[in-house]
Amino acid sequence: MPHGDMGDGSSDDSSSSTYAVWAVQLPYPVGTFMVQRTGMLRRAFGAGDDASIGHPAFDERFTVRTLQPSVAATALNGPLAEFLLNDPRAAKYPLRFTDTEVISWDKDEQSPQEIEPALEFLSDVADLVAAQQPVGGGQLGQRVGVGVAGPAWGPPGTSDAATSGGNASA
Repeated sequence: MPHGDMGDGSSDDSSSSTYAVWAVQLPYPVGTFMVQRTGMLRRAFGAGDDASIGHPAFDERFTVRTLQPSVAATALNGPLAEFLLNDPRAAKYPLRFTDTEVISWDKDEQSPQEIEPALEFLSDVADLVAAQQPVGGGQLGQRVGVGVAGPAWGPPGTSDAATSGGNASA
């Protein structure tokens, strides 16, 4: 990805960055939002446009960016928030939910040994979403017979251009 990309293939400089990007298909739309560990500078100075999900420990450790805070809060509260708080992989892999996909990335090229852990993490996140099922009206609720207590998920948000095709991909 060229720095300063002007959107037409031109660039205002010659430097570039390489990212590895992974995507896993979700079983249901969950809205559009991004979740990542809060860095020290952001924690110290904050950001006025970050969303809060109402879970004090989660809100302290993670930054949530969205245009629909209530949709992100509904999707994240419950098992997914607890999973992200307790899984050390959540510090390494930021998450971007784009309705029916969860995407993560890491700077620089990745060796084959680094791809599998990333996809396993995304699959674990997708499994928590899969524990939900449609209960009508575009909302998700707890799947019958699954022992995971979860929120009813709000209607999907408006998707943006940051989507990627395919199921699990590298």
